Amino acid sequence: MAGPIRVTILSESRLMREAMVSRLAGEAGVESVRALARFEELPSADAAIAHEVFLIDAARDSFSAATAISRIRRAGATRVVVMGAAKDEAEILPCIEAGAVAFLDRDAPFDSLLPTLHMSVAGQASCSLPVLQQVLERLRQIAQSEREQPMGRLTPRETETAELVAQGLLNKQIAKRLGVKASTVKTHLRRMSKKLHARRRRDVARLAFTFGAREEGNVSHAL
Repeated sequence: MAGPIRVTILSESRLMREAMVSRLAGEAGVESVRALARFEELPSADAAIAHEVFLIDAARDSFSAATAISRIRRAGATRVVVMGAAKDEAEILPCIEAGAVAFLDRDAPFDSLLPTLHMSVAGQASCSLPVLQQVLERLRQIAQSEREQPMGRLTPRETETAELVAQGLLNKQIAKRLGVKASTVKTHLRRMSKKLHARRRRDVARLAFTFGAREEGNVSHAL
């Protein structure tokens, strides 16, 4: 198990704050516990943020929890545990996207809290099976969306470049059309190839023609 941990509790509920401080303060392995009602109460120049575990109460307002997680992460925190989240995609995903590393369901026993906090300190993610299922389903949806619309991964300029490639234009011709250097076109092509998993110029052209370009020309193989 990891060494002593420092915990900061963020909850709008005074009852929750006082109860959690009382329980955690007496636990072995907990160095310190503090509780805040709002993120704004945290000192802006608090260097201890990076070394603490933040325990966010999402039971009352998941949107506020996600917002608080984003702000805490920007302030330098890397360990954010969400407690009280419902087993619902609308509550779970915003918190994950904001940077939460672990979840405790509303019906999770107190005995599961300390191991979860220590796991977050050790850099390990932790969540219940229902939460994991939500995450996996979201990843499946993202993968399916990228398969159906791979061009959506590109920037507007990369998309424009890909469409010109599909029309059969060479790098110098594309550069002249876009008003950029030929080296810039090559950079776009390298990035597009990586995003689209395309090994050849013709692969880029095929994808652009299939998912966005207007016409496919005589495309050379070289990138």
